[in-house]
Amino acid sequence: LNELKYSATWLHSFHGIQLYTCANNTIGTAENVTNDVRLSLYPNPNYGSFFVRFETPEIGTIKIVLLNSFGQVVQTQQLLPNTTSKIETPDLAAGMYLLIVFEDDKMVRTVKVIVSH
Repeated sequence: LNELKYSATWLHSFHGIQLYTCANNTIGTAENVTNDVRLSLYPNPNYGSFFVRFETPEIGTIKIVLLNSFGQVVQTQQLLPNTTSKIETPDLAAGMYLLIVFEDDKMVRTVKVIVSH
């Protein structure tokens, strides 16, 4: 995610991360992510809940932020590292979301999440 290869329609910032929301509702980030964190997310697409597992060599504070296609925060949650956590999203509309993972307030991973109904 070093380069955005599509034209952005608007730019906004979340916790110092520049987020680009594009005409086709694809979201990318201009910041590099750390490769030391392994992320498992399933099922994807999901039907109102999904599981996330972070494997990291460091034991730090893990926080996830879920953004909608407009870059609005729809959910935040603090998680334990090296464990599997269930994320409940029953009130979210069907669509694509961006899950941003922070470890000790540093962005380490981003992944698209699809919610279906």
